[in-house]
Amino acid sequence: MTRFVECPECERRIRISAELIGKKVKCPSCAKAFVANAALELGDAPPTRQSDIADDRELPARKSTRPLRRTEEDDDWEEAAQRPSTKRRKKARSSSPPWIIGACMAAAVLLMAVGGTIYLVAKRGGSGSPLLGPAGGGAGTGSAAWQTLTSSRFACTFSMPGTPKIEHEKDDDTYTIEIENQMIMFGCMFSDHTNSRQSADAYVRARLQELASKGKIVQRAATWGGQQCIEVEYQIPNKGQGIIRLYVRGNHSYTAGVFARTGATLPKPDVDRFFGSFTFAGK
Repeated sequence: MTRFVECPECERRIRISAELIGKKVKCPSCAKAFVANAALELGDAPPTRQSDIADDRELPARKSTRPLRRTEEDDDWEEAAQRPSTKRRKKARSSSPPWIIGACMAAAVLLMAVGGTIYLVAKRGGSGSPLLGPAGGGAGTGSAAWQTLTSSRFACTFSMPGTPKIEHEKDDDTYTIEIENQMIMFGCMFSDHTNSRQSADAYVRARLQELASKGKIVQRAATWGGQQCIEVEYQIPNKGQGIIRLYVRGNHSYTAGVFARTGATLPKPDVDRFFGSFTFAGK
């Protein structure tokens, strides 16, 4: 039987097996190890994203990290290494004229300046969004191209900046990409609530309440893939900011969003391109 708990470190909902209640598990998001006791249990509420599913294995015992005991021999070696040498060194007499030394130093400085300029030009790679690549034809996050993806089960087509981590479960399809050097995450989750205790509408309401309880949100109506949806901008203290869209069709829920960790900003052109790529087949 599957249960859900909340990580005490990053507050992510994670899915674990029922037999792991009372045992130590590891959060897949922040790598925090904690005991999944009853106080952290959330019941049957689904995790906010599929990557928040904990490993169903109990963590092994950690090896002791206590430092080895110092010995008198170690102290003797350290004292000898720090003691200044009493041997007198002969001063080497320069055999090269001063003007040769000056010319060599000037050449070295010139080479460093040229090399630094080449590095900056190569690193900058022209103007444009850092997630979309260079302006005028760049097609992806850095060297990765935007890819068009299709969830046949949920009749949905969309694009993401690179190759996402894809997980197909009994009732969910999840796609996530985390751009670590930019501290930006793209993700979407499609769920079938037919066999769930929670309807699609109830799931959306629960997500909105969860966001409101963690920080400041701005909610508004929007059009997404030709369909009416709810768009929410939110800020979580010491975590970051994000924007998500939620759409319900029958007993299916569609959630997609972009999240920027603290210190990063949401790349608006990439957010617009991500949301604008969605199409929902059928009614």
